[in-house]
Amino acid sequence: MSEQSRASFLRSLAICAGTLVIIVILDGSIGALMAQNPFGAPRPSGGEPQMGGIVGWLLAKQSEFYREISSTIRAGAFMRFRLRTGSFTPPALATARP
Repeated sequence: MSEQSRASFLRSLAICAGTLVIIVILDGSIGALMAQNPFGAPRPSGGEPQMGGIVGWLLAKQSEFYREISSTIRAGAFMRFRLRTGSFTPPALATARP
């Protein structure tokens, strides 16, 4: 590999790394900007908007399903971790001292 092609490769690698850093920074700042409403005040954290009728019922069921699926996925990941590490003692008993 000649010195010129190596320098060109390193320059291209530095440009790609810099572009990646800029994209990550922009993504984070756009996320922070989108967390506000159009008037500049933060969005209320009061949970879900209240809706009635069939649409409200469907949204409530969807939210319940999402919470159950999320907890199941978390429990599965926790059990995989415990199986991988070989720790089968419940956390409350593992920290108890005689």
